[in-house]
Amino acid sequence: MILFTNQELRLHLPSNAVDDVANLQGMLDNSEKDFLKPRLGASLYDRLSKQYASIEPSVFCDAVGDGTYVNDPWNELLLYAQRMIVNDAMAQNIEKQALSVNGSGINVASSNDYAVATDKQIAQGKESYRQSAMTSLNNLLSLLEGWAKEVNTPMPIDTAVDGAEGSTPSDGSNQGSSSEGTDEGTDSGKDDAAETEKKQHEAIEEIVTLWQESKYYYYHRDLLFPTCESLQPYLDIYGNRDKFVRLIPDMLFIQSEYLEEAFGEDFIPRLLQADENDKMLKKARQLVAAYLKERTSVINFDKLTRSTAHNDAITVRESIHRLLKKEEAEKQAKLDAAKAESAAEGSSSSSTSNASSASSSDNKGDSEGYDNNQEGSRIFVTPILC
Repeated sequence: MILFTNQELRLHLPSNAVDDVANLQGMLDNSEKDFLKPRLGASLYDRLSKQYASIEPSVFCDAVGDGTYVNDPWNELLLYAQRMIVNDAMAQNIEKQALSVNGSGINVASSNDYAVATDKQIAQGKESYRQSAMTSLNNLLSLLEGWAKEVNTPMPIDTAVDGAEGSTPSDGSNQGSSSEGTDEGTDSGKDDAAETEKKQHEAIEEIVTLWQESKYYYYHRDLLFPTCESLQPYLDIYGNRDKFVRLIPDMLFIQSEYLEEAFGEDFIPRLLQADENDKMLKKARQLVAAYLKERTSVINFDKLTRSTAHNDAITVRESIHRLLKKEEAEKQAKLDAAKAESAAEGSSSSSTSNASSASSSDNKGDSEGYDNNQEGSRIFVTPILC
């Protein structure tokens, strides 16, 4: 459990008038197990529960009140998680909360201090709690997604502290300086800040590592839309990461049964390695989005929208075929050019070889030795031989 006190409950439900939060523990526990745990994954949920057990609830509430909870990633994660489960628990049980069961049967709960809520007010309250729960869920997933990107993005090493330390004279000549105390205080402050930042980064790394075991981990390597952020420009889901995860089975089916069948098995692997600005990748994403509008039940589209999406899918599919044919033609042209160039080089090499052979033959004839007993031959004797 990650919520035990009324003070914590009132952080997320100011209208709470329950004397003891234990009366709601069953509802909260169900929301933790059914709504929160699948989003975090079992490992991260268990680790968050252990972290909550190690802190003092009143200290946590004070940190939320003064805003210092953001200095501890675990406290920030805990706040979003509590907000999720409180609103989900109320949305799931608001009708039951309006009823009272006793020996005489089931009655409507009432008192002298409160008037009984109307059916319309209960329905409006339920919808409000549900929306708050989904907003909190999206905020929690956005927080985790941001941390995951931070951890997976190489960061430059800050050498400012090392430079400050290296500027201290090695001969101890600064002894007796009037600024000694100030320098020590500055160095101490930098060390504390560096230590705090290090602890925050370590906590974020641990959280992200544990979250990777959840199916809600932000990056899905086998999809042309690996993140909710990449899908948003093609299909407006209002940045709803929960809805994005529920669309994953549809997207996998579309890729394997529609795109691979139409364009070949190598089409998807190629695009998974493509740059974000690749024209073919953009066309393929448009096609997946059109198929989603046409077939998914996760989002309710009217008949006109689905019909338009069907026509769009046909148009984009033909466009991709044209691009593939163009690429194939360009590739073939390059191969033909390479073959022609190779043949030309071979012909030039052969001509050069023949010319070289002829020249070698001529040079051989010119360099033959003296042949005796030939008509017109003369012998010359140098004076030294006389």
